[in-house]
Amino acid sequence: MAEQRKGKLLAADKSLMKDGTHYSKMNTFTDKQGNEHKDLYYYFDLTWDNGDKGSGKSKTTEGSFKIGDEYSYEKGDFTDKSGNTRYFFTKLNNLSYKSSHGGGSSTKSPEQQKQIMNQVAFKAANSCRDSVNAEYLDVFRALREWLYTKVMDEGENSEAMSGIIKIVGKFYEKEQEKTSLQNVLKLADYYLKETKNTSWKEASQTNGTTSSQISQSQPQGQQAMKLNHQPTQKSPTSDPSTMEDDDLPF
Repeated sequence: MAEQRKGKLLAADKSLMKDGTHYSKMNTFTDKQGNEHKDLYYYFDLTWDNGDKGSGKSKTTEGSFKIGDEYSYEKGDFTDKSGNTRYFFTKLNNLSYKSSHGGGSSTKSPEQQKQIMNQVAFKAANSCRDSVNAEYLDVFRALREWLYTKVMDEGENSEAMSGIIKIVGKFYEKEQEKTSLQNVLKLADYYLKETKNTSWKEASQTNGTTSSQISQSQPQGQQAMKLNHQPTQKSPTSDPSTMEDDDLPF
Protein backbone atom coordinates (compact mmCIF):
# COMPACT_ATOMS: atom_id res chain seq x y z
CA MET A 1 0.00 0.00 0.00
CA ALA A 2 1.25 3.49 -0.85
CA GLU A 3 2.37 5.67 2.06
CA GLN A 4 0.55 8.93 2.83
CA ARG A 5 2.99 11.86 3.00
CA LYS A 6 3.08 15.65 3.13
CA GLY A 7 5.77 18.12 2.13
CA LYS A 8 6.71 21.37 0.41
CA LEU A 9 7.84 20.97 -3.21
CA LEU A 10 11.42 22.18 -3.70
CA ALA A 11 12.07 21.07 -7.31
CA ALA A 12 10.32 19.49 -10.29
CA ASP A 13 12.94 18.66 -12.92
CA LYS A 14 12.18 16.92 -16.20
CA SER A 15 13.11 13.24 -16.13
CA LEU A 16 15.52 12.64 -18.99
CA MET A 17 16.22 9.54 -21.05
CA LYS A 18 19.81 8.52 -21.84
CA ASP A 19 19.52 10.35 -25.17
CA GLY A 20 18.58 13.56 -23.33
CA THR A 21 14.90 13.60 -24.32
CA HIS A 22 12.07 14.17 -21.82
CA TYR A 23 10.86 10.83 -20.47
CA SER A 24 7.26 10.12 -21.49
CA LYS A 25 5.03 7.08 -21.58
CA MET A 26 1.80 6.25 -23.41
CA ASN A 27 -0.87 4.46 -21.39
CA THR A 28 -3.59 2.75 -23.41
CA PHE A 29 -6.85 1.04 -22.52
CA THR A 30 -9.98 -0.17 -24.32
CA ASP A 31 -13.46 0.72 -23.07
CA LYS A 32 -16.54 -1.52 -23.17
CA GLN A 33 -17.51 -0.14 -26.56
CA GLY A 34 -14.20 -1.39 -27.99
CA ASN A 35 -12.73 2.09 -28.40
CA GLU A 36 -9.02 2.41 -27.66
CA HIS A 37 -7.87 5.39 -25.60
CA LYS A 38 -4.32 6.66 -25.29
CA ASP A 39 -3.00 8.92 -22.51
CA LEU A 40 0.48 10.43 -22.88
CA TYR A 41 2.22 11.36 -19.62
CA TYR A 42 5.50 13.21 -19.01
CA TYR A 43 7.66 12.43 -15.99
CA PHE A 44 9.44 14.71 -13.52
CA ASP A 45 11.96 14.23 -10.72
CA LEU A 46 10.31 15.73 -7.62
CA THR A 47 12.20 16.84 -4.51
CA TRP A 48 10.43 17.59 -1.22
CA ASP A 49 11.57 19.46 1.88
CA ASN A 50 11.06 16.30 3.96
CA GLY A 51 13.81 14.50 2.04
CA ASP A 52 11.58 12.53 -0.36
CA LYS A 53 12.82 12.21 -3.94
CA GLY A 54 11.13 10.36 -6.78
CA SER A 55 9.00 10.53 -9.91
CA GLY A 56 5.71 12.30 -10.63
CA LYS A 57 3.78 12.54 -13.89
CA SER A 58 1.84 15.17 -15.78
CA LYS A 59 -0.06 15.40 -19.05
CA THR A 60 1.92 18.49 -20.04
CA THR A 61 5.62 18.89 -20.83
CA GLU A 62 5.94 21.71 -18.29
CA GLY A 63 4.03 19.91 -15.54
CA SER A 64 1.33 21.20 -13.21
CA PHE A 65 3.65 21.32 -10.19
CA LYS A 66 4.07 24.57 -8.23
CA ILE A 67 7.44 25.04 -6.54
CA GLY A 68 7.17 26.21 -2.92
CA ASP A 69 3.62 24.92 -2.42
CA GLU A 70 2.76 22.28 0.18
CA TYR A 71 1.24 19.01 -1.04
CA SER A 72 -0.20 15.87 0.42
CA TYR A 73 0.62 12.81 -1.69
CA GLU A 74 1.05 9.05 -1.77
CA LYS A 75 4.57 7.64 -1.95
CA GLY A 76 5.14 4.28 -3.61
CA ASP A 77 8.18 2.31 -4.68
CA PHE A 78 9.17 -0.42 -7.12
CA THR A 79 12.24 -2.31 -8.25
CA ASP A 80 13.57 -1.50 -11.72
CA LYS A 81 15.15 -4.07 -14.04
CA SER A 82 18.58 -3.25 -12.63
CA GLY A 83 17.46 -4.19 -9.12
CA ASN A 84 17.33 -0.61 -7.80
CA THR A 85 14.52 0.76 -5.65
CA ARG A 86 12.81 3.73 -7.26
CA TYR A 87 10.15 5.97 -5.70
CA PHE A 88 7.10 7.65 -7.23
CA PHE A 89 4.39 10.01 -6.03
CA THR A 90 0.68 9.96 -6.91
CA LYS A 91 -2.53 11.76 -5.84
CA LEU A 92 -0.74 15.09 -5.34
CA ASN A 93 -3.08 17.47 -3.50
CA ASN A 94 -1.93 21.12 -3.47
CA LEU A 95 -2.70 22.29 0.06
CA SER A 96 -1.28 25.79 -0.47
CA TYR A 97 -3.60 26.37 -3.45
CA LYS A 98 -6.68 25.47 -1.46
CA SER A 99 -5.67 27.67 1.49
CA SER A 100 -4.86 30.73 -0.61
CA HIS A 101 -7.99 30.57 -2.77
CA GLY A 102 -10.52 30.14 0.05
CA GLY A 103 -14.05 29.28 -1.01
CA GLY A 104 -14.48 26.90 1.93
CA SER A 105 -12.52 24.07 0.29
CA SER A 106 -9.54 24.66 2.59
CA THR A 107 -11.65 23.65 5.62
CA LYS A 108 -12.66 20.30 4.14
CA SER A 109 -10.55 17.20 4.57
CA PRO A 110 -9.62 15.10 1.50
CA GLU A 111 -12.22 12.51 2.55
CA GLN A 112 -14.93 15.18 2.81
CA GLN A 113 -13.98 16.49 -0.62
CA LYS A 114 -14.19 12.97 -2.04
CA GLN A 115 -17.68 12.51 -0.60
CA ILE A 116 -18.83 15.75 -2.19
CA MET A 117 -17.25 14.84 -5.54
CA ASN A 118 -18.93 11.42 -5.40
CA GLN A 119 -22.31 13.10 -5.00
CA VAL A 120 -21.59 15.56 -7.82
CA ALA A 121 -20.51 12.71 -10.12
CA PHE A 122 -23.70 10.74 -9.34
CA LYS A 123 -25.93 13.73 -10.11
CA ALA A 124 -24.06 14.56 -13.32
CA ALA A 125 -24.17 10.92 -14.48
CA ASN A 126 -27.89 10.83 -13.78
CA SER A 127 -28.39 14.00 -15.85
CA CYS A 128 -26.72 12.62 -18.98
CA ARG A 129 -27.47 8.90 -18.64
CA ASP A 130 -29.94 8.88 -21.55
CA SER A 131 -27.63 10.54 -24.07
CA VAL A 132 -24.31 8.81 -23.28
CA ASN A 133 -23.56 5.49 -24.92
CA ALA A 134 -22.26 3.71 -21.79
CA GLU A 135 -23.49 1.98 -18.66
CA TYR A 136 -24.63 4.35 -15.91
CA LEU A 137 -21.99 3.19 -13.42
CA ASP A 138 -19.26 3.56 -16.06
CA VAL A 139 -20.34 7.16 -16.60
CA PHE A 140 -20.33 7.81 -12.86
CA ARG A 141 -16.89 6.25 -12.37
CA ALA A 142 -15.41 8.21 -15.28
CA LEU A 143 -16.77 11.53 -14.00
CA ARG A 144 -15.61 10.72 -10.47
CA GLU A 145 -12.12 9.80 -11.72
CA TRP A 146 -11.95 13.07 -13.65
CA LEU A 147 -12.81 14.99 -10.48
CA TYR A 148 -10.37 13.01 -8.32
CA THR A 149 -7.57 13.52 -10.84
CA LYS A 150 -8.07 17.26 -11.24
CA VAL A 151 -8.56 18.00 -7.54
CA MET A 152 -6.48 15.41 -5.67
CA ASP A 153 -3.66 14.91 -8.21
CA GLU A 154 -3.41 18.26 -9.98
CA GLY A 155 -4.48 20.66 -7.22
CA GLU A 156 -7.44 22.24 -9.01
CA ASN A 157 -10.18 23.93 -6.99
CA SER A 158 -12.77 21.32 -5.98
CA GLU A 159 -15.77 23.66 -6.25
CA ALA A 160 -14.78 24.84 -9.73
CA MET A 161 -14.21 21.26 -10.95
CA SER A 162 -17.54 20.13 -9.50
CA GLY A 163 -19.18 23.06 -11.29
CA ILE A 164 -17.67 21.92 -14.59
CA ILE A 165 -18.95 18.36 -14.15
CA LYS A 166 -22.43 19.68 -13.34
CA ILE A 167 -22.35 21.79 -16.50
CA VAL A 168 -21.25 18.81 -18.60
CA GLY A 169 -24.06 16.65 -17.20
CA LYS A 170 -26.66 19.32 -17.95
CA PHE A 171 -25.22 19.90 -21.43
CA TYR A 172 -25.60 16.26 -22.46
CA GLU A 173 -28.99 16.01 -20.75
CA LYS A 174 -30.28 18.18 -23.61
CA GLU A 175 -28.58 16.19 -26.39
CA GLN A 176 -30.87 14.00 -28.45
CA GLU A 177 -28.31 11.64 -29.98
CA LYS A 178 -26.10 9.15 -28.19
CA THR A 179 -22.51 10.28 -27.59
CA SER A 180 -19.38 8.48 -26.40
CA LEU A 181 -18.10 8.67 -22.86
CA GLN A 182 -14.83 9.94 -24.30
CA ASN A 183 -16.60 13.03 -25.67
CA VAL A 184 -18.17 13.73 -22.27
CA LEU A 185 -14.71 13.87 -20.69
CA LYS A 186 -13.36 15.91 -23.60
CA LEU A 187 -16.08 18.48 -22.96
CA ALA A 188 -15.03 18.64 -19.30
CA ASP A 189 -11.40 19.17 -20.38
CA TYR A 190 -12.55 21.86 -22.80
CA TYR A 191 -14.37 23.78 -20.07
CA LEU A 192 -11.40 23.43 -17.74
CA LYS A 193 -9.13 24.91 -20.40
CA GLU A 194 -11.54 27.81 -20.96
CA THR A 195 -11.80 28.54 -17.22
CA LYS A 196 -8.09 29.28 -17.02
CA ASN A 197 -8.95 32.71 -18.42
CA THR A 198 -12.51 33.14 -17.19
CA SER A 199 -14.77 31.97 -14.37
CA TRP A 200 -16.46 28.59 -14.72
CA LYS A 201 -19.86 30.28 -14.46
CA GLU A 202 -19.08 32.29 -17.60
CA ALA A 203 -17.81 29.16 -19.33
CA SER A 204 -21.14 27.44 -18.59
CA GLN A 205 -22.81 29.59 -21.24
CA THR A 206 -22.53 27.28 -24.25
CA ASN A 207 -24.04 29.85 -26.64
CA GLY A 208 -25.32 27.19 -28.97
CA THR A 209 -22.12 25.13 -28.95
CA THR A 210 -22.77 21.54 -29.99
CA SER A 211 -21.05 18.39 -28.80
CA SER A 212 -19.66 17.82 -32.30
CA GLN A 213 -18.01 21.26 -32.23
CA ILE A 214 -16.46 20.48 -28.87
CA SER A 215 -15.22 17.13 -30.18
CA GLN A 216 -13.58 18.72 -33.21
CA SER A 217 -11.82 21.38 -31.15
CA GLN A 218 -10.25 19.02 -28.60
CA PRO A 219 -7.23 16.70 -28.84
CA GLN A 220 -7.89 12.99 -28.97
CA GLY A 221 -7.48 10.64 -26.05
CA GLN A 222 -8.28 12.97 -23.15
CA GLN A 223 -9.11 10.60 -20.31
CA ALA A 224 -8.77 10.66 -16.55
CA MET A 225 -5.73 8.72 -15.38
CA LYS A 226 -6.07 5.64 -13.24
CA LEU A 227 -5.96 6.14 -9.49
CA ASN A 228 -4.59 2.83 -8.27
CA HIS A 229 -0.87 2.15 -8.58
CA GLN A 230 0.59 -0.95 -6.98
CA PRO A 231 4.26 -0.74 -5.88
CA THR A 232 6.41 -3.81 -6.34
CA GLN A 233 9.09 -5.48 -4.25
CA LYS A 234 11.77 -3.36 -2.54
CA SER A 235 15.50 -3.64 -3.06
CA PRO A 236 18.51 -1.55 -1.89
CA THR A 237 18.14 2.17 -2.61
CA SER A 238 19.88 3.62 -5.64
CA ASP A 239 19.65 6.94 -7.47
CA PRO A 240 20.30 6.39 -11.22
CA SER A 241 20.75 9.65 -13.10
CA THR A 242 19.01 8.53 -16.29
CA MET A 243 15.93 6.55 -17.24
CA GLU A 244 15.55 3.32 -19.16
CA ASP A 245 12.45 2.83 -21.32
CA ASP A 246 10.70 0.64 -18.71
CA ASP A 247 12.04 2.25 -15.55
CA LEU A 248 8.61 3.42 -14.33
CA PRO A 249 5.67 1.13 -13.58
CA PHE A 250 2.89 3.70 -13.89
